[in-house]
Amino acid sequence: WLQKYDSLSFALPVTKDPWHKKCVDHSADAMRLLLSAGKNNGFWSHRVWSVALECWQYGRVGIEAWKVFAEKKVDLPEDLIRGLITKISWWLKSVAKEAEEPLLNLAEYCDDILRQIPDADANDGVYCDEEGMPYQCLAEAILRVWYGTQPQKGGLIADPYVRILTAVADGKTKAYRCARKELLSHITDFYIVDPEWTKSHLVPLLSWKELGKDALDAWAHAIMMPRYDAGFLTLIKDDFIKVADYFSAFDGVRQNWFAALIASMLEGIVGALNQADIPDTKENIEKYCKPFFATNFKMKDVKNSKI
Repeated sequence: WLQKYDSLSFALPVTKDPWHKKCVDHSADAMRLLLSAGKNNGFWSHRVWSVALECWQYGRVGIEAWKVFAEKKVDLPEDLIRGLITKISWWLKSVAKEAEEPLLNLAEYCDDILRQIPDADANDGVYCDEEGMPYQCLAEAILRVWYGTQPQKGGLIADPYVRILTAVADGKTKAYRCARKELLSHITDFYIVDPEWTKSHLVPLLSWKELGKDALDAWAHAIMMPRYDAGFLTLIKDDFIKVADYFSAFDGVRQNWFAALIASMLEGIVGALNQADIPDTKENIEKYCKPFFATNFKMKDVKNSKI
């Protein structure tokens, strides 16, 4: 039946496509059928798998398919993975997002696929182009699983996540280049949980001194950090200020850099007000504005920049 479907010379409308309906209404059975056809009959149709993966990219239907896939432990052919890597990565990302509990086996499978994907170093832009998206999706899936373990401040990154994340963070591995960007956009969280690991594996990727303009790529994502931490900003202070020298290259994320700069200064103001038990009204902030010149970031650090 699948072979007959695969041999159709035209694409069926979604509303009249029996395979599409099967994958949506009975995703677990559909996955069993795919794995059985592949393992027992050598039938690994890109077309049939493509339709299934498209159905499993959204909502919870993909989770049922994943449970069967994880249980059967069937290795997909390399050419199938390469041909459908974008749809596979979006499916796994969706599963990680929708799962009600951390799926360790999914994180490990994402790591396995990352090791198989061809080198992505052709993506030379500040952002990954379409070909680089699978790397970011797989890294995001790993991160979603890790976040699902509810990491605590100072709790360190435990195995096997530390092994997986360390491999992705390795700047010498070109194939992980786009995946590393996803890690860098969460660099503050990593620092809060495991400062030493972050110092060793992610902070070096932000060094202008060591990498020169190659650090542009990393900073374009690092300054998208969703939250700020005084200790981390102090750690990267010199490289953070150096971003100003390359400001014109950052386009749409410039405001993130300003937000982090302002937040670091305001931390000194608000901290001083809180310690003195003074309400943080507009008048008081103006009155006690001077303390921020004594915090980690001083105006003299940026006054000679190219901004």
